[in-house]
Amino acid sequence: MKRKGIVARSQIETTDSSLTGLSAQCSAFVRRYDVNEDQCTSLLLSYTNAHSHSYPMLIGEHFDEDMKNQMALFLAQKYMVDFNSSHCTPLSPSLFRLPWDLASDLDYVKV
Repeated sequence: MKRKGIVARSQIETTDSSLTGLSAQCSAFVRRYDVNEDQCTSLLLSYTNAHSHSYPMLIGEHFDEDMKNQMALFLAQKYMVDFNSSHCTPLSPSLFRLPWDLASDLDYVKV
């Protein structure tokens, strides 16, 4: 009888290699869309100046699919940290950071 919750070493090694591959895929995906951080920040500032900082924001309704992808990747990079670990690994305090504040990027020009 197999006990639940026990994972074979071969499964762990496969998982580790797939996570490494996933990280490489993520990097390739970000490069593919060539995210223009200045443009994304400027668009966000223009939107919040014209509307508000309240959520949910409706920015992007007029964006084409490529710009929506760029904005999603830009925001993901601002708010998320890629951390390679197993499911229940305690997170290092260095992975926690204050949220990005759009208002601190006021040196951009409206588009």
